[in-house]
Amino acid sequence: MRKVRILLYHRVEYLNDDFNMQAVTPDNFERHMKFLHDHYDVISLNTPIGEWFDGGNKDAVIITFDDGYYDFLYNAIPVLEKYHVPATVFVTTGNIDSEYENWTDSILRIIFSNNKQKDFFTFDNQFYQGKYPTRNYKEKYDFYQMIRRIFLVSTAEEKRRYEGELLDWAGLEREGRKDRRIMNSEEIRKAAVTEGISIGAHTVTHAALKTLSASEQRSEILESKRNLEKIIGKEVTLFSYPFGTRDEYSDVTVQLVKEVGFEKAVVAYPAGLNEEINFYELNRFVVRNYDEKDFVEYVENVVFGNEKGTGIEEDSDSCTPINYIGKLEEDYRILNSDVPLVVWGTGYWGKRLFSELAMLKIGYRIVAFGDNNPDKCGDKIGNISIKSLKEIKRIQEREQCRILIRGKYDFEICRKLIENGLKYIHIIQM
Repeated sequence: MRKVRILLYHRVEYLNDDFNMQAVTPDNFERHMKFLHDHYDVISLNTPIGEWFDGGNKDAVIITFDDGYYDFLYNAIPVLEKYHVPATVFVTTGNIDSEYENWTDSILRIIFSNNKQKDFFTFDNQFYQGKYPTRNYKEKYDFYQMIRRIFLVSTAEEKRRYEGELLDWAGLEREGRKDRRIMNSEEIRKAAVTEGISIGAHTVTHAALKTLSASEQRSEILESKRNLEKIIGKEVTLFSYPFGTRDEYSDVTVQLVKEVGFEKAVVAYPAGLNEEINFYELNRFVVRNYDEKDFVEYVENVVFGNEKGTGIEEDSDSCTPINYIGKLEEDYRILNSDVPLVVWGTGYWGKRLFSELAMLKIGYRIVAFGDNNPDKCGDKIGNISIKSLKEIKRIQEREQCRILIRGKYDFEICRKLIENGLKYIHIIQM
């Protein structure tokens, strides 16, 4: 019996400020699709279940997209057609035919992509009260995390009210950025009549459904289905839970999805599928902006490979120089110092860490990238050189820089660094 896996994309676009790491560049996306076309059986989410596991000799992949951004039509579909790859796009319907952004993008624009806002934001209503500073990037980040938590547990009406308050505070218009818009009705219709493309629903307001009452959940689920059926003129039978983890939907949600007429629903946490799968909780593997090498490694070793351990191994040596620091934004020793930084690893996770440091406005403190592959040494990422282990050791002897490694499975890399005399090694939690 062959293996079947579902991949989750969000966007195919060049974005300068991709805070949530959702965009895959068109170049990389084409490399992804070519590799899958050449090495796997790429099937539709609508494929009869009997063909999922017994349909051929090759393992099978299913391609999905969440949110329904405009670039699905203009950047993803041409590549999908070129390689004869079917796909399903799950559309959030609340901002169709408007210039508004989904709230997940809007709060990022309000807080980070703008310098007009005041130094403090004040909540003063029956639900939330308090004065929150936003004078620097760290304060803005903390404020964003708080606002995001509030929006996750708010109704559609409350979201609109809070978003209005935030826009007034920031001195911004309601209309959003054109490169963050959802497909309009005509674009959805064009996608829907493209061979191999299926349209699915993703709620009205991208709600964390578990936090809503059953009637509110039903409205979000059913209205998104009806909105899309009205646009494309045919039944919509596929659904994606926003955010897609058990923190954001419940057994009540699953039952409502069944009751309103969906036939399959997908989640956003990774796992393999087998013949005993629950068609209302189909697991997916999120795809980031991997280059060709990293994508092949991800698909073969993570998506279809054996799962590795889920954390850092226990170390019996209490004097180990490893400092497990958890999430980067919570480590004040790093953020509030001027210590130089080395990012170890130049693959996907190293580049992601580099992007996170840049977003936290401390990218200037990176003095080098390190890599075990000698062929990469001497190259650059941005303006920062990739150096060998020996070169990093000399830098550390001079400057006592911290070495940052991003990833769940990098304890063996740490051991090698330790064996070669490096210290001040920090593993950044996934």
